[in-house]
Amino acid sequence: SSTGRLTKKRNEPTAEELTRSVKAVDENIANLATSKQWKRAINIAFSTWQGDIPVIIDPSYSDLKANKFLKIVFRWYSENTCLKFADESNRYNSSIPGWFVQNGYSMNSYINIVNSSGSCSTAGSGPSEGAVVRISPCYGTYINQHEVAHGVGVAHTQQGTDQFLRIGIMVDSIQTSLVSTYLAGNPNILSPVTYDEQATMQYTQGTWSANGESTYECIDPDFCDADTVVSEDCSLIREINEKYTCNALFCKNDTTYCGLGYYAMKKGVCQCICPREYNSTTKCSTFIDQADKSVSWPNMPFSLIGAGDDWSCPTGFSATGWLSFCGKYAAYQDPAPIQLPRSDKTLYLPICSKTTPTTSIDWDSWPMGGRMCVIKPQDIPCGGVFSEFAVSYQSLCPVQQNGTLGDITVSGTNTTMRFCCKGWDNDNYPISLPNDKPFQLFNIYSCPVVRGMRCYQSELSLYTSNATSWGKSDKPQVYIFPSELQFYLCYCLPPTYGCSLNVTFSPTNRSVTIAT
Repeated sequence: SSTGRLTKKRNEPTAEELTRSVKAVDENIANLATSKQWKRAINIAFSTWQGDIPVIIDPSYSDLKANKFLKIVFRWYSENTCLKFADESNRYNSSIPGWFVQNGYSMNSYINIVNSSGSCSTAGSGPSEGAVVRISPCYGTYINQHEVAHGVGVAHTQQGTDQFLRIGIMVDSIQTSLVSTYLAGNPNILSPVTYDEQATMQYTQGTWSANGESTYECIDPDFCDADTVVSEDCSLIREINEKYTCNALFCKNDTTYCGLGYYAMKKGVCQCICPREYNSTTKCSTFIDQADKSVSWPNMPFSLIGAGDDWSCPTGFSATGWLSFCGKYAAYQDPAPIQLPRSDKTLYLPICSKTTPTTSIDWDSWPMGGRMCVIKPQDIPCGGVFSEFAVSYQSLCPVQQNGTLGDITVSGTNTTMRFCCKGWDNDNYPISLPNDKPFQLFNIYSCPVVRGMRCYQSELSLYTSNATSWGKSDKPQVYIFPSELQFYLCYCLPPTYGCSLNVTFSPTNRSVTIAT
């Protein structure tokens, strides 16, 4: 779980505010303008980082995989804000006073990645001259996102000075030494925007519980979804963009009106940044009514199983192929909009492959969030945070194959399928992938949340008495039984826009379920 330690308690709320229960603040519900719920999370009393932010990875923090997750988080912040992080671990010379200024930085301050028990950083810490902002990260990107946000000045959402209007803190349920992480912070905060109960910086209701009970309750229970829902604006991106004057620095202080959104730079392009489901091309004035054409597949080679009514491939997957499997019974996928192609007891598995030149492969371009596996590319090792796993199974008749299959090896009746798997991440964190056509990912634990798509778990059963698997702990959800091999996939369907069904109600026909 995320931590975050305050070195000093400032503006500690009165005992009355701190111990208020939901019942005690019910009278405030009518006074809350739902669309104007506030969150206050960035202190404006300290200096911001100026220019690139130097990062020094301490030798004690030597876990290569953890470093890869951290790299993804730094990249994510750089794409969604104007913050830029520069790894100076190899160049930095601590014996030279003023090394950072001598090497082009505005001040002699830096973020120091260290190894300590748990994940932590000083909440809302600021980069004063000569400051060393220490961050101890963890596996996974979601928790590291939280700690890095502290390093650039972000405090916890629940520490807003107006917290008692949003939540009731149950101080008796919090570990005594960690009560400070729930106390309201400095009143000198950035202009308020929509209160975000599901933000990365908002503790869940069980964080630092001393007795297993909730550490806070929401005045409006609809906001208490932090355990299961992750916000689109997960790390207070709007506050960071405004705090660091990204518009003025990189977008010529553009005054374009963006309705419910705001104007800033994203992935190097100045544009309207809109709330979820609003269209940035119309300046957040209309809802999204078509597939997101601005999103592309990660710049890495991999293969997927075909999906949809015609088992076609997603946009960008130009190479196709198929291989067969025959078992004691007909292979079956459930649930699925339509069964995979088969003839009697023989399954024909459609494979879609995305080929990428080896000189431009970027495994870190896979969006942050979610756990999943894809079929490994032929003759190319899994890179970035992906690790390899393999499954081998026997068919009752010789396996037929055609086209491009990825790293799938066929020998007589035996098939070996190798995967690249990405684990250690938050399945509820929304990721952006092309959503114009259906596709299937191999499941690790639960299906990732893909923006604009409905993904559900689907079971593919191959009836074979001879199957084995091997590889890392990050692996597809595969079960091997005496006479059956079960794969679990995430079947992702594109969005449906407009009315999908006309319904006439009557005294005897008063309800209907419409799937979109």
